[in-house]
Amino acid sequence: MSRYFKYRSMMSCAGLMLASGPALAMSLQMPSLVEYVLNDDPPYQNGSLWLPPVSQSETVRLGWQIDAQAERFVLQQSNNGGVSWQTVYEGTEQDIELGGYTNGVYYFRVQACASGTCTGYVKSAPLKVAIPELGPQSVVASKQGEEVNVAWQPRSSAPAAQYRVYESLNGEEYQMVSATVQPRIQLQQAKVATTRYKVKACTDGLTCSQFSPASNEVGGLPAPENLSAIDKGAQGVQLSWQSVGSDTQDVYYQIDFSLNYSNWVVLANSTEPRYLMQPVPEGKIKFRVRACDQTTCYEVSQATNQVSRFSSQACLDSTKGLNVFATDDGYYLRRQLAYTSSKILPGKVLIPYASQSHSSAAYWFVSKNEHDQWQLNQTDQQQFNNAKKQQSNMLVTCHLNSNSQRPILQLKTIGSAQSIDLQGDLLMDGENPEQYFTFPPKVRVGSVVDILWDIPQGTTCDYDELSFVGKGAGPFVPYKTRNGGIEFTCSSQGSAWPYLVPVQVQKLGAPEFSSPVRN
Repeated sequence: MSRYFKYRSMMSCAGLMLASGPALAMSLQMPSLVEYVLNDDPPYQNGSLWLPPVSQSETVRLGWQIDAQAERFVLQQSNNGGVSWQTVYEGTEQDIELGGYTNGVYYFRVQACASGTCTGYVKSAPLKVAIPELGPQSVVASKQGEEVNVAWQPRSSAPAAQYRVYESLNGEEYQMVSATVQPRIQLQQAKVATTRYKVKACTDGLTCSQFSPASNEVGGLPAPENLSAIDKGAQGVQLSWQSVGSDTQDVYYQIDFSLNYSNWVVLANSTEPRYLMQPVPEGKIKFRVRACDQTTCYEVSQATNQVSRFSSQACLDSTKGLNVFATDDGYYLRRQLAYTSSKILPGKVLIPYASQSHSSAAYWFVSKNEHDQWQLNQTDQQQFNNAKKQQSNMLVTCHLNSNSQRPILQLKTIGSAQSIDLQGDLLMDGENPEQYFTFPPKVRVGSVVDILWDIPQGTTCDYDELSFVGKGAGPFVPYKTRNGGIEFTCSSQGSAWPYLVPVQVQKLGAPEFSSPVRN
């Protein structure tokens, strides 16, 4: 049985206190009534876990984000409504693909672990797996001039009402290009590209089979195979792959990489089937390669496993999923946000219900001000959509300031000495983080102390389930220490960083309990 503290809701004329959900620290009062609760389940944890509501294949891709320090993540799934759980992944990645699923409904939950302890679980909406019948087989494509003949073998003797033919150019997503009642078709090849085809057999307008296996490639160079990335520490990351083309072809390779789940950018070109990346930015990195000739670059390879040069959760949170777009006047930054909200059935199982998937985005624009200095300002979707822009080869990198432990963000191209410092502009009004909180010089873990806080507008500082905004004063119970003080997590405009209050903490007599949770 696990034991943890739960803050109860309280109302008073002095202020409002919230106890289920993150408590909002108001100006005059903090939650003060605490009770012990016994429960077999770990506490609920802030975060999100996203996946499609329906999968029509035996594989599913899912990702997650947890508002906690993490050395590793543990992902579990249940196929019996949460009665029992099975661990399906344990590691550092936050975006994976799982396979081997059969028809049914699945739930997932994930927790972050560090220093021998783990958070509560972030739970998913249900995933319904509904796999159609097997599709056609043995798809063969042959190019004749500007035309491509595609033929396939039906899976069963019963004729399909319609075959739908899908095309992939240079390894991109398959798009439907035509339909026929015959197990063959002749198509025009629209552009110079490595092209592959898949086929579905449909009995009516709504019921179709699975995709067939992909055809052979036509019209260009195939994707390099056996791509690997080996982290050699201070020497860099060594990439290697199988060569493409014949000795008589003039082939080179374009190497792309993605940092912290952001957009793919070009790293370098290489005439050899190998490349050494040096220096290596901090963060989580994946690589891919495509073969090129004098005309264009062709089909992209499968991405490598993730290489982690992971320095801090604050840097990952600040840069994760940031895509960069160039304009004539500056750069747009866009972060896509995906998360699931659920209500939880009370009791031992804690099954999520009424789950909803959400998506949104945050936008910033980087441009020069009247003093010829780069400045970052938050913008909106309308301005982003109306701007004339293109995908940029720049990305946002991050490292921690050795003194303040705050993330220093830079917009730069890997391998270039030029960069744009974003750190000062991500915060508002030149706020000084050393003035966020005022503590007594000595505090005792588990004992109430009176504190003051003065958080700039647009910034929130969290201590597990407590969120501090604006100005205020009230009682505070520290129950854990980190890095020689009391550590909060502050965030503003998509940037997050650890905020440390350097006070002398006495640990003797501290009670043993887990984090406060929302119920």
